[in-house]
Amino acid sequence: MINQMEIIAVKVKILFIGLVAVLVSCQPSSEKEPEGDIDTIKETENGYTRIALSLCDELFQFAYADSNTTFFSLDVNSDSSCFVFVSDLVCGAPMGSCGQNVQVIQHTASGYQVVFERCGFIVCQSKEANYGFLSFYYETRDGLRYKVFYNEKNFDEKILTINNLDYKRIRVIASKLGQDYRSFTPESETDREWESNKVVIEKVQIGPSAFAELYTVKMAPTQQFWFYNDSLIFHLNEVLSFEVLSHSSQKMYDIKTYNSDSYAMTRDTSYYVPIFYEYSARKKVYEKVVD
Repeated sequence: MINQMEIIAVKVKILFIGLVAVLVSCQPSSEKEPEGDIDTIKETENGYTRIALSLCDELFQFAYADSNTTFFSLDVNSDSSCFVFVSDLVCGAPMGSCGQNVQVIQHTASGYQVVFERCGFIVCQSKEANYGFLSFYYETRDGLRYKVFYNEKNFDEKILTINNLDYKRIRVIASKLGQDYRSFTPESETDREWESNKVVIEKVQIGPSAFAELYTVKMAPTQQFWFYNDSLIFHLNEVLSFEVLSHSSQKMYDIKTYNSDSYAMTRDTSYYVPIFYEYSARKKVYEKVVD
Protein backbone atom coordinates (compact mmCIF):
# COMPACT_ATOMS: atom_id res chain seq x y z
CA MET A 1 0.00 0.00 0.00
CA ILE A 2 1.38 3.40 -1.03
CA ASN A 3 2.21 5.41 2.06
CA GLN A 4 1.62 9.13 2.50
CA MET A 5 5.21 10.10 1.63
CA GLU A 6 5.05 8.35 -1.78
CA ILE A 7 1.83 10.18 -2.66
CA ILE A 8 3.43 13.53 -1.82
CA ALA A 9 6.50 12.66 -3.93
CA VAL A 10 4.32 11.82 -6.96
CA LYS A 11 2.41 15.09 -6.64
CA VAL A 12 5.64 17.10 -6.43
CA LYS A 13 6.97 15.33 -9.55
CA ILE A 14 3.77 16.12 -11.49
CA LEU A 15 3.90 19.75 -10.47
CA PHE A 16 7.56 20.00 -11.53
CA ILE A 17 6.85 18.51 -14.98
CA GLY A 18 3.92 20.90 -15.46
CA LEU A 19 6.04 23.89 -14.47
CA VAL A 20 8.76 22.92 -16.98
CA ALA A 21 6.18 22.54 -19.74
CA VAL A 22 4.80 26.02 -19.02
CA LEU A 23 8.27 27.61 -19.00
CA VAL A 24 9.23 25.94 -22.27
CA SER A 25 6.02 27.08 -23.98
CA CYS A 26 6.72 30.77 -23.00
CA GLN A 27 10.21 30.85 -24.52
CA PRO A 28 10.72 32.80 -27.80
CA SER A 29 10.49 30.71 -30.93
CA SER A 30 13.84 29.61 -32.31
CA GLU A 31 12.47 29.46 -35.87
CA LYS A 32 14.25 31.75 -38.36
CA GLU A 33 12.44 34.58 -40.17
CA PRO A 34 11.72 33.77 -43.82
CA GLU A 35 14.66 34.74 -46.00
CA GLY A 36 14.33 37.06 -48.96
CA ASP A 37 13.30 40.66 -49.65
CA ILE A 38 10.85 42.04 -47.10
CA ASP A 39 8.59 43.33 -49.90
CA THR A 40 8.35 39.79 -51.25
CA ILE A 41 7.27 38.53 -47.82
CA LYS A 42 4.68 41.27 -47.17
CA GLU A 43 3.32 41.25 -50.67
CA THR A 44 0.23 43.25 -51.55
CA GLU A 45 -2.04 41.32 -53.88
CA ASN A 46 -5.42 42.64 -54.94
CA GLY A 47 -7.39 43.52 -58.06
CA TYR A 48 -5.28 46.59 -58.80
CA THR A 49 -1.90 44.86 -58.57
CA ARG A 50 -3.14 41.88 -60.59
CA ILE A 51 -4.28 44.22 -63.37
CA ALA A 52 -0.96 46.09 -63.31
CA LEU A 53 1.03 42.85 -63.44
CA SER A 54 -1.05 41.55 -66.34
CA LEU A 55 0.22 44.47 -68.45
CA CYS A 56 3.89 43.54 -67.97
CA ASP A 57 5.81 41.82 -70.76
CA GLU A 58 8.40 40.62 -68.23
CA LEU A 59 8.33 40.30 -64.43
CA PHE A 60 11.31 40.92 -62.17
CA GLN A 61 12.10 39.81 -58.61
CA PHE A 62 10.48 42.45 -56.39
CA ALA A 63 6.80 42.44 -55.45
CA TYR A 64 4.31 45.25 -55.01
CA ALA A 65 3.80 46.02 -51.30
CA ASP A 66 2.19 48.62 -49.09
CA SER A 67 5.63 50.17 -48.56
CA ASN A 68 6.27 50.79 -52.26
CA THR A 69 2.89 51.04 -54.00
CA THR A 70 -0.30 53.09 -53.79
CA PHE A 71 -3.40 53.26 -55.97
CA PHE A 72 -6.76 55.00 -56.15
CA SER A 73 -9.76 55.08 -58.48
CA LEU A 74 -10.42 57.94 -60.91
CA ASP A 75 -13.82 56.79 -62.19
CA VAL A 76 -16.54 58.35 -60.04
CA ASN A 77 -18.88 55.43 -60.85
CA SER A 78 -16.53 52.45 -60.60
CA ASP A 79 -13.56 51.37 -58.49
CA SER A 80 -11.36 49.56 -60.99
CA SER A 81 -12.39 50.63 -64.52
CA CYS A 82 -9.90 53.52 -64.34
CA PHE A 83 -7.32 54.06 -61.62
CA VAL A 84 -3.95 55.60 -60.76
CA PHE A 85 -1.20 53.11 -59.95
CA VAL A 86 1.93 54.58 -58.32
CA SER A 87 4.92 52.46 -57.38
CA ASP A 88 8.66 52.45 -56.75
CA LEU A 89 8.69 49.45 -59.09
CA VAL A 90 7.99 48.79 -62.76
CA CYS A 91 6.91 45.18 -63.26
CA GLY A 92 9.05 44.20 -60.28
CA ALA A 93 12.12 46.26 -61.22
CA PRO A 94 13.17 49.35 -59.20
CA MET A 95 12.54 52.78 -60.69
CA GLY A 96 15.37 55.22 -61.35
CA SER A 97 16.21 58.46 -59.56
CA CYS A 98 13.42 60.49 -61.22
CA GLY A 99 10.83 59.22 -58.72
CA GLN A 100 7.97 56.74 -58.82
CA ASN A 101 6.23 55.25 -61.82
CA VAL A 102 2.87 57.04 -62.15
CA GLN A 103 0.37 55.24 -64.38
CA VAL A 104 -3.27 55.71 -65.29
CA ILE A 105 -4.70 52.29 -66.12
CA GLN A 106 -8.06 52.26 -67.89
CA HIS A 107 -10.36 49.51 -69.15
CA THR A 108 -10.97 49.98 -72.87
CA ALA A 109 -12.68 48.00 -75.59
CA SER A 110 -9.51 45.92 -75.96
CA GLY A 111 -9.00 45.40 -72.23
CA TYR A 112 -6.94 47.21 -69.65
CA GLN A 113 -4.29 49.61 -70.95
CA VAL A 114 -1.82 52.15 -69.56
CA VAL A 115 -3.24 55.37 -71.01
CA PHE A 116 -0.96 57.81 -69.17
CA GLU A 117 2.50 57.31 -67.66
CA ARG A 118 5.02 59.64 -66.04
CA CYS A 119 7.87 59.60 -63.52
CA GLY A 120 7.24 61.71 -60.42
CA PHE A 121 6.33 61.68 -56.74
CA ILE A 122 3.92 63.13 -54.12
CA VAL A 123 0.84 62.01 -56.04
CA CYS A 124 -2.41 63.45 -54.62
CA GLN A 125 -6.00 62.79 -55.63
CA SER A 126 -8.29 65.74 -56.34
CA LYS A 127 -12.03 65.92 -55.74
CA GLU A 128 -12.49 67.79 -59.03
CA ALA A 129 -14.02 65.66 -61.78
CA ASN A 130 -14.07 66.19 -65.55
CA TYR A 131 -16.41 64.07 -67.71
CA GLY A 132 -16.77 61.52 -64.91
CA PHE A 133 -13.09 61.14 -64.03
CA LEU A 134 -11.27 62.67 -61.06
CA SER A 135 -8.10 64.71 -61.47
CA PHE A 136 -4.84 64.22 -59.60
CA TYR A 137 -1.50 65.96 -59.03
CA TYR A 138 2.12 64.90 -59.14
CA GLU A 139 5.51 66.59 -58.85
CA THR A 140 8.90 66.14 -60.51
CA ARG A 141 12.47 66.41 -59.28
CA ASP A 142 12.97 69.74 -61.06
CA GLY A 143 10.30 71.44 -58.92
CA LEU A 144 7.33 71.27 -61.29
CA ARG A 145 3.84 70.42 -60.04
CA TYR A 146 1.39 69.03 -62.61
CA LYS A 147 -2.35 68.55 -62.70
CA VAL A 148 -3.60 65.55 -64.67
CA PHE A 149 -7.20 65.70 -65.90
CA TYR A 150 -9.53 64.05 -68.40
CA ASN A 151 -10.39 66.19 -71.44
CA GLU A 152 -13.24 63.98 -72.74
CA LYS A 153 -10.89 62.12 -75.11
CA ASN A 154 -7.83 61.26 -73.04
CA PHE A 155 -5.84 62.20 -69.94
CA ASP A 156 -3.91 65.43 -70.30
CA GLU A 157 -1.73 67.50 -67.97
CA LYS A 158 -0.78 71.10 -67.29
CA ILE A 159 1.93 72.67 -65.15
CA LEU A 160 0.61 74.53 -62.11
CA THR A 161 3.70 75.63 -60.19
CA ILE A 162 7.48 75.75 -60.36
CA ASN A 163 9.24 75.65 -56.98
CA ASN A 164 5.81 76.34 -55.39
CA LEU A 165 5.39 79.53 -57.46
CA ASP A 166 2.69 80.09 -60.07
CA TYR A 167 4.13 78.66 -63.30
CA LYS A 168 2.51 81.09 -65.77
CA ARG A 169 3.50 84.16 -63.80
CA ILE A 170 7.06 83.02 -63.24
CA ARG A 171 7.41 82.37 -66.98
CA VAL A 172 6.29 85.96 -67.63
CA ILE A 173 8.75 87.31 -65.05
CA ALA A 174 11.60 85.17 -66.38
CA SER A 175 10.92 86.36 -69.93
CA LYS A 176 10.92 90.03 -68.85
CA LEU A 177 14.19 89.64 -66.96
CA GLY A 178 15.93 87.26 -69.36
CA GLN A 179 16.33 84.66 -66.58
CA ASP A 180 15.87 80.90 -66.34
CA TYR A 181 12.38 80.35 -64.88
CA ARG A 182 13.74 77.52 -62.74
CA SER A 183 16.00 79.94 -60.85
CA PHE A 184 13.14 81.63 -58.97
CA THR A 185 12.26 80.38 -55.49
CA PRO A 186 9.89 81.67 -52.78
CA GLU A 187 11.43 83.46 -49.84
CA SER A 188 10.70 81.79 -46.52
CA GLU A 189 10.79 82.98 -42.93
CA THR A 190 13.88 80.84 -42.32
CA ASP A 191 15.95 82.58 -45.00
CA ARG A 192 18.82 84.33 -43.28
CA GLU A 193 20.87 85.61 -46.20
CA TRP A 194 20.04 87.68 -49.24
CA GLU A 195 19.85 85.53 -52.36
CA SER A 196 19.13 86.60 -55.90
CA ASN A 197 15.79 85.63 -57.47
CA LYS A 198 13.99 85.10 -54.19
CA VAL A 199 10.30 85.98 -54.60
CA VAL A 200 7.95 87.59 -52.07
CA ILE A 201 4.21 87.58 -52.88
CA GLU A 202 1.67 90.04 -51.46
CA LYS A 203 -2.00 90.79 -52.13
CA VAL A 204 -2.71 94.48 -52.79
CA GLN A 205 -6.17 96.01 -53.15
CA ILE A 206 -6.24 98.10 -56.34
CA GLY A 207 -9.99 98.69 -56.56
CA PRO A 208 -13.19 98.38 -54.49
CA SER A 209 -13.41 94.69 -55.40
CA ALA A 210 -10.09 94.20 -57.21
CA PHE A 211 -6.95 92.65 -55.73
CA ALA A 212 -3.60 92.31 -57.45
CA GLU A 213 -0.84 89.86 -56.60
CA LEU A 214 2.47 91.65 -56.22
CA TYR A 215 5.57 89.59 -56.97
CA THR A 216 8.70 91.30 -55.62
CA VAL A 217 11.86 89.72 -57.01
CA LYS A 218 14.96 90.24 -54.93
CA MET A 219 17.74 90.99 -57.38
CA ALA A 220 19.82 94.00 -58.39
CA PRO A 221 17.81 96.11 -58.96
CA THR A 222 14.69 94.91 -57.12
CA GLN A 223 11.80 94.22 -59.49
CA GLN A 224 8.06 94.38 -58.88
CA PHE A 225 5.45 92.61 -61.01
CA TRP A 226 1.74 93.23 -60.46
CA PHE A 227 -0.68 90.58 -61.74
CA TYR A 228 -4.45 90.91 -62.03
CA ASN A 229 -6.70 88.19 -63.51
CA ASP A 230 -3.56 86.28 -64.56
CA SER A 231 -2.29 89.25 -66.60
CA LEU A 232 0.72 91.46 -65.94
CA ILE A 233 -0.65 94.96 -65.40
CA PHE A 234 2.31 96.77 -63.83
CA HIS A 235 6.10 96.38 -63.77
CA LEU A 236 8.42 98.55 -61.67
CA ASN A 237 12.07 98.50 -60.69
CA GLU A 238 14.20 100.42 -58.21
CA VAL A 239 11.06 100.96 -56.12
CA LEU A 240 11.59 102.59 -52.74
CA SER A 241 7.91 102.65 -51.81
CA PHE A 242 4.43 102.67 -53.31
CA GLU A 243 1.01 103.86 -52.18
CA VAL A 244 -2.38 102.89 -53.57
CA LEU A 245 -4.60 105.98 -53.73
CA SER A 246 -8.15 104.80 -53.14
CA HIS A 247 -11.11 106.76 -54.48
CA SER A 248 -14.66 105.49 -54.19
CA SER A 249 -15.47 106.70 -57.70
CA GLN A 250 -12.73 104.63 -59.34
CA LYS A 251 -12.97 100.99 -60.38
CA MET A 252 -9.16 100.79 -60.35
CA TYR A 253 -7.19 103.00 -58.00
CA ASP A 254 -4.19 105.18 -58.90
CA ILE A 255 -0.74 104.29 -57.60
CA LYS A 256 1.95 106.65 -56.32
CA THR A 257 5.56 105.47 -56.24
CA TYR A 258 8.98 106.65 -55.21
CA ASN A 259 12.08 105.20 -56.80
CA SER A 260 15.78 105.95 -57.05
CA ASP A 261 15.33 107.53 -60.48
CA SER A 262 13.01 110.24 -59.10
CA TYR A 263 15.71 111.83 -56.94
CA ALA A 264 15.85 115.62 -57.27
CA MET A 265 18.20 118.24 -55.89
CA THR A 266 17.87 121.99 -55.34
CA ARG A 267 20.27 124.54 -53.95
CA ASP A 268 19.11 123.97 -50.38
CA THR A 269 17.77 120.43 -50.24
CA SER A 270 17.21 117.14 -52.05
CA TYR A 271 14.14 114.95 -52.21
CA TYR A 272 12.35 112.23 -54.12
CA VAL A 273 9.66 113.24 -56.61
CA PRO A 274 6.56 111.01 -56.59
CA ILE A 275 5.55 109.29 -59.82
CA PHE A 276 1.85 108.61 -60.43
CA TYR A 277 0.29 105.79 -62.45
CA GLU A 278 -3.31 105.22 -63.52
CA TYR A 279 -5.03 102.18 -64.93
CA SER A 280 -5.87 102.12 -68.65
CA ALA A 281 -9.09 100.19 -69.17
CA ARG A 282 -8.37 99.97 -72.89
CA LYS A 283 -4.84 98.56 -72.57
CA LYS A 284 -5.54 96.80 -69.24
CA VAL A 285 -2.24 98.00 -67.72
CA TYR A 286 -1.04 100.81 -65.48
CA GLU A 287 0.52 103.77 -67.29
CA LYS A 288 2.56 106.66 -66.04
CA VAL A 289 0.65 109.92 -65.65
CA VAL A 290 2.25 112.57 -67.85
CA ASP A 291 1.89 116.18 -66.70
